[in-house]
Amino acid sequence: MKKSNYNIFLKLDDIDSNKYALYNIMYRKYLILNYKEKLDIENILKDLDKSNFSSDEISYLKNLAQIGAIVPNEYNEINHLKVLYNQNKFNNTFCMLLNPTLDCNFRCSYCYENHRNEYYDSDMINRIIKLVENKSNEFKRIEIGWFGGEPLLAIDNIKYLSKEFKSICKKNNCSYEAKMTTNGYLLNDEIISNLANLNINSLQITLDGTKKYHDKKRHLENGTGTYEKVKNNCIKILENKIKITLRTNIDKENYNDILNLFTEIPYEYRKNVLFQASNLFDNNETINFYLIYKKAIDYGYRFYDTGNMPVKCEGATFNSVTIYPNNKLSFCSIAAENNKFFGYLSDDGIIKFNNKELYYTFKNIEPFESNNCTKCVELPMCMGSCVFKKFSDKNICTKIKGLSLVDTIKLHIYNNMKGLKNNAE
Repeated sequence: MKKSNYNIFLKLDDIDSNKYALYNIMYRKYLILNYKEKLDIENILKDLDKSNFSSDEISYLKNLAQIGAIVPNEYNEINHLKVLYNQNKFNNTFCMLLNPTLDCNFRCSYCYENHRNEYYDSDMINRIIKLVENKSNEFKRIEIGWFGGEPLLAIDNIKYLSKEFKSICKKNNCSYEAKMTTNGYLLNDEIISNLANLNINSLQITLDGTKKYHDKKRHLENGTGTYEKVKNNCIKILENKIKITLRTNIDKENYNDILNLFTEIPYEYRKNVLFQASNLFDNNETINFYLIYKKAIDYGYRFYDTGNMPVKCEGATFNSVTIYPNNKLSFCSIAAENNKFFGYLSDDGIIKFNNKELYYTFKNIEPFESNNCTKCVELPMCMGSCVFKKFSDKNICTKIKGLSLVDTIKLHIYNNMKGLKNNAE
């Protein structure tokens, strides 16, 4: 047997100052240890080839094997990761990111999108419906992400398409689910109560701090603030048992205000809110999200699951497409903003290529092509992250900034500890 390449020891510091953890990144499993146990395990891992082990050492070895910290000599962890990656890359789900409009009612100070008064016309809608008819016969599951622009500006088309998708998938024994990224301003009681009927089970909505900071960054075209309406709509969504990913773009200006934001959502709903911090304001600013995420957990918000996600970007799978109103197909919104389009939909809903070289180059980008990735201890958790960045430079590190590996692991452990404590109370 041999030790895994993806083990990391860490001191739990602010979680439990007297404890350590041995965390296996491949399997997201860990052991909580005191100092003596840590030393014992370190010594065992240094000499796994010895012929005799004591009864205490055998007990340790069993625990190490259970978390994947030791593996058979013939076991190749990179090959295992490749299998997981390809299983996900060629899975039985067809994913579509649909942009029913490129228009938007907000004028956010940091937005990278060009807002154009473009909507799906009836011809485009029919092509998309035929695409779903075709793919529902090929795949066991259809997943839709409503995006934009602001998708709720095209709510009538979303309702119509959702009804058609549900009918088609039911006929072809194919499951259907949807999610939406929206600024949340145009939600109303009628739309919110109808979300479940549209099979929309989660929404991503952004609040950039409390009213004082949010309204500076995220306002209507005429400059009117949006905070109160968006926040109240978030609460209504949660009252209707729809989950939310609450995205917050953080800079030095609103960093200290985020704790105030956490109290704005009633406690009983926070378990259905996944908090997601992001830094979009200045890529040169170094913002550590650890304390913010830890406080989010303390306040009862969900922390993102660190479970195995072999392909981090839906655009990296072969079974995905992003569709724009002008009948241009891309891999994701970032690729489209950089004018990377590979095809269009025919009248009968078939994906046609006008740039096959771009398509196959993009879809064949994998983290295993880069020595920097294959030698990195973070590979099982990162898995190459943003494919578009790798498209420009396959050796670039694309891991998400703002959380170190140790911080991410500590948050995973802390989140589990809080969950166990809450369940026991």
